[in-house]
Formats: sequence, C-alpha cells, structure tokens
Amino acid sequence: MREPVHCPNTDPTDCLDPLSEIDTYKGDRERFIKQFPKNLVSNIALFLVNVGVGLWLVPLLIHNLGVAAYGLIPLAMSLTHYVALITLAVSGGISRFLTIDLHQNNLDKANRTFNTCFWSLIALILVCIPLLMAFTNFVPVLFNVPSEEVVSSKWLFAGVMGAFLLSTLSSSFGASAFAYNRLDLNNYVQILRSLVRLSAIIVLFFLVSPSLESVAIATLFSACAHLAADYYFWRKLTPQLTIDRSFFDSTRLKDLLSMGGWLVVNHVGSLLFLNIDLIVVNRLFGPGAGGEYASVLQWNTLLRSMAGILSGLLAPMYMISYAKGNIDDLIKMSKMSVKIMGLGLAVPIGLACGLSKELLNVWIGPEFSKLAPLMVLMLIHLTVNLAVLPLFSINVCCNKVKVPGVITLLMGLLNLVLAVAIPLVFNTGFYGVAIAGAIVLTFKNALFTPWYASKILGIKAKTFILEMAFGILATLSVLIASWSLSEIWQIESWIRLVLTGCFIGLVYAPVIWFAVLSKTERKLLIGMARKNLYTKP
Repeated sequence: MREPVHCPNTDPTDCLDPLSEIDTYKGDRERFIKQFPKNLVSNIALFLVNVGVGLWLVPLLIHNLGVAAYGLIPLAMSLTHYVALITLAVSGGISRFLTIDLHQNNLDKANRTFNTCFWSLIALILVCIPLLMAFTNFVPVLFNVPSEEVVSSKWLFAGVMGAFLLSTLSSSFGASAFAYNRLDLNNYVQILRSLVRLSAIIVLFFLVSPSLESVAIATLFSACAHLAADYYFWRKLTPQLTIDRSFFDSTRLKDLLSMGGWLVVNHVGSLLFLNIDLIVVNRLFGPGAGGEYASVLQWNTLLRSMAGILSGLLAPMYMISYAKGNIDDLIKMSKMSVKIMGLGLAVPIGLACGLSKELLNVWIGPEFSKLAPLMVLMLIHLTVNLAVLPLFSINVCCNKVKVPGVITLLMGLLNLVLAVAIPLVFNTGFYGVAIAGAIVLTFKNALFTPWYASKILGIKAKTFILEMAFGILATLSVLIASWSLSEIWQIESWIRLVLTGCFIGLVYAPVIWFAVLSKTERKLLIGMARKNLYTKP
C-alpha cells in the first residue's frame, strides 16, 4: 500500500494528485539517477568554459577597447534583464507547466502549453523591436558614454538587445530538455553559444577591427546559434509537440500569467539587487569607474553561474517530485542540496577572497590589484546568497511565488536607495554600491528565503539555516588558509595560483568528506556517482 503523500499546503487544490501507478515515480527516480552523471559532467564542462572564456575575454576586451569602453559591454548585458520583464510573465512558467503536462501524459495540454507560450513570445518580440530601436538612440543620453564611442555604443546595445530577443524565443524550445531532465543538452547549447561568441569576437577583432560593433555582431551571431541548437533538440526530444497556432489557448495563457506575473515582480526585485549596481556606478562615477567595477564583477558573475549550474541539477527532479506528489523526497533533496552547495562553493569563494590581490594582479594587471577589497566585498557574502539557490525551485514548483516576489521587490528597492545613499553620504565611492548589495541581499537570503521554504514544506523554520552554517564556516576557513599562504609564499603567476588552490583543495576535500558530511550524505553522493542511489535493499 502506498504511504499518504505529505502536502504542506492549506488549500487542497494547490496539491497535485500523485499518479496511480506506484512504480511510475520509481522509474522517474531511476532515470534521474542514470541521467545525473551526464548532467553533472556537462555542468562542469559549462562552468569550465565560462571560466575560461571569462578569464581570457575580459583582458582581451580591456586591452583592445579600453576600460571605459569595456564597461559598456556588461552594462548592455545587464539591461537585457530589464527587457526580460516584458516576456517573463509568459516564459517564466513554461518549464513548470510543460513538465507536469508531459509527465502526466497529457499530450493535448502539453501542445497547448508550448504553443501558447511560443506564439505569445512571438507577439511580444514584435512589440519589443520598435521600442528597443528607439531606446538605442537614447543610450548616450541615459548613460555616461565616452565621446568617441557614441555611435558604437548604439550598435552595441542594439546587437545585445536583438540577441536577447532571440534567446527569449529559445526558452520555449529549451523547456523540453528541462521537462525530461536533459540538462546536459541545455548545457551544451550554452557552451556552443559561449564558444561561438568568443570565436566571432576574435575573428572580427583581427579581420575587421577591435570595436563595440564587432562585439555586437558576435553576440547576435551566437544567439542565432543558440536558437538553432535549441530548436534541433526540441524536435529530437518532443516530436509529439508541434508549432501550430490552433493550439494557442487563452485559458492556458491565463495559467502562465498567473505564475509569471509574480515571477515578474520577483524579477524586478532581483534586478534591483543584482543588476542595478553597474547603472548606479556608471551614472555616479563615470564610464572609467564603471569599467573597473565591471571587471571585478566578472568573478561574481562566474560564481553565480557556477552556483546556478549546480542548483539546476536537481531542479527537474524537484518538479517531477511535486508533480507526482512526493513532497517528502523534495524535502530531503532540498536539505542536502543547501548543505552541499555551501560546502562546494566554499573553495572558490574562499580562494577568490583570500587571494584577491594576487588574482587581479595576474589576471588583468598590477594596476587592478588595488581593487582587491572590492572583490572581497562582492564575493564573501555569496557563501550565503548562493547556498540558498536550490530553495528558489521550491517556490516555483509549489507555485508559491507571490510572497517571495513582494519581499524581493521591497528589498530590491531598499538596495537601490542604499546603493545611491551610501556612496554620497559616506563618500565611499563605488565600494558603497557593493556594500549596499551585500548587506541587503544577505539579510534577505539568510533569514527570509530559508524560512519561507521551510514554511511551504511544513518543516522547522531553522532547518535550512542550520544547513547553511556549514558553508559559512568552510568559506571562512578557506579564506584564512589561502590568505595565510599568500603571506608566506609569493604568488605572481597562474601556475602558483593554481598550485595554491590545489593544495588547499586537497586538504579541504577529505576534511569535509569525513568530518562534516554525515554517513548518509556520503552514501547518497556515492550512490549518485555510481548511478545506483535507489537500489532495492
């Protein structure tokens, strides 16, 4: 007899009935474990590619374009997140609804979900095109742009925005890979995009000229490759889905908007946390300061990318668990993922903070080593703010996004106020912008995020906070160890940086494995690596 499913929601309509076949969920779990190593390898590959491209491309752009012109590139990229507000209401919920439709074998509903999202995005993109064309003409007015880059900046923003619209359309095709837990395919598409963009920039720089226009063309070209690859895998994974306007369903659109609307609110708050700093620095301190700030921010972006990749490994199983009514498994996975995320990220965060001066010196040049305190400010709080990323998937799969959206928006507005006020009142320069973000974001994710996730799941409020503590202590230990080594051993090359990191990692790994992880957690991790986590006793 099947055990009753734990449902923490007070409204019974919020809980989906599990499928009647008792072996169905077991099959999903076994397929998940079989796929997990592939997803993990592709995640590691994507992270390494992102790190390699980021480390190599940033100095290339700075040395060829100048630090002020370079600062416009991440600024343009950050603005695409604001444009996403127009499309997120539709695209934000497709992964959830399509996953549920496909795993409940409702082909008609799945086609309606896909086509409703696809054709809605087409309409929104057509609306956005003239608006964005008008916006690019005002770029030199809205931001501090070097006088010699006025025309080039318009082309840059136009290319980046166009690439974003293509990527938005890709999201409707990429949802199929998510629904079937083929995250490896999504990762390989992202790798393709990064490598195409890098290759195109290099070719255009050397065959045409190093310019912002070349960056714009390369970015647009890589987005086309991204769309083509997503479409190809969509056809392979879900041949039962078709592009057909007759499947557009206004009722399904209402379902998507009911979730997507609150995701938009949450996204606005996230933007005020994560993407307002470059705009504030550009407006308050000019393009030169913006370029310096953006160069250090690259490490924050890389670590966020790494954390997003790791937390995304379990996201499909979260959705499948909820779709089948297995909330207890969702709780177990959430607890372990928060702890493992914190412990796993402790090494890169601790090393980057402890060796910040040496890292900037080797990476960009000695003139940038003065920004080491800024790097510490930007990275040290990530030990908390990235460890909780797996908990955000709980809000989405349980369709509890209203309260997090409101809280994130309010805290984001507070961050904007402080980002402007601290530098002006205390004369801290752009360090004040980083301080504001660190304080507000950490306050939200250290208290509200774990508390709300535990409330949704019906468990003790302190559950996830206790799991986060392991990562905090581990990060501080790695930071102190790496800083101490830099004081007694001169680190002035990539080789020495890598050797230092490897030495600390070799000491760290066995300590965490035997002294911090429980026997059950070690068994679970070994089982996932061996593809036999759920073997019969």
